[in-house]
Amino acid sequence: MPGRSQHLRAPFLRRYVGASRYAAPLSVGITVATTLIVFFVTTDSLSGVKLLVTICIGLLGAALCLQLEMLVALAERKQSQDGQRSLLESLDEFPELIPLFTRLARAATITLRETKVEEFRPRVATVLGDSYVSLQELAEGRVRINGIGTALHARFGKATASLQGTTDEGDTVWWQRQSGREFFDLNRQLVARGIDVERVWLLSGAPDEATRNLINDHFRENIDVYLVRTDRVPAELLVNMTMMDEIFLYEDIPNKRGVAVEVLYTENEIDCMRAVARFAELKAYATRYESPATFDGLFSITGPVEAAHAPDPAALQTNG
Repeated sequence: MPGRSQHLRAPFLRRYVGASRYAAPLSVGITVATTLIVFFVTTDSLSGVKLLVTICIGLLGAALCLQLEMLVALAERKQSQDGQRSLLESLDEFPELIPLFTRLARAATITLRETKVEEFRPRVATVLGDSYVSLQELAEGRVRINGIGTALHARFGKATASLQGTTDEGDTVWWQRQSGREFFDLNRQLVARGIDVERVWLLSGAPDEATRNLINDHFRENIDVYLVRTDRVPAELLVNMTMMDEIFLYEDIPNKRGVAVEVLYTENEIDCMRAVARFAELKAYATRYESPATFDGLFSITGPVEAAHAPDPAALQTNG
């Protein structure tokens, strides 16, 4: 993956900067001058001829080396020009991106050329590589952000067939806030338009009164509500998510402790197919909510626990 282990390699001619740019012509001059001197002082003796031939061979070797270096430099220049041409062709459709790419290139080259902290130079490749990874995710229909993206979240209002989601008792406070109330109103509007809205509540125990009232409010608005005991389902199914028409997905991304640290919005086909299968499997464990008596029936059941590891309720984050 670019950026993680890639290092920016200095161009082949980078050593020809400052005074060192005279190294190549100076070496040629010395070689030529030495050859001429030897030529004029050499006698017609056999040893003198041998010396002259030796010097000429040395001169020929130096010339060949310089020619080879010039060919390599020309090839690298051609490769660089092809890369620049390809970049401009890529930006031709969106010329407004050119100033941004120009600023990125300027900042990178200034760092490589002028920084006094040697450790900063490899960081240039790392930063650019991370940017590439983020842009590649966008190209694949995915974006990760911290917190809920308001503009992206509003896209759920464009549903044409279905809205499916999961939530838990830890989300009750969020549902009572303005953002939660607005999303609940959006759910009601979708139902009024004939959109199928389904929500699965992930419950680690008998819900408190606020959560019961919230679930009942959903039910009264003709939202299909399902209840799941989190100690009776595989842990990998316990994901907070909302999915529109099975083509656009919001999903919490947890860290190793199970706490959501990022939010994924994606229209990637594979992500959505995985979410569809997971939601269907989760519903197979669920009990459909019909009335407040459903709570008593669900939590009065005793029996073997099917999931080996029940999640930490505090780790389940707000969904919406």
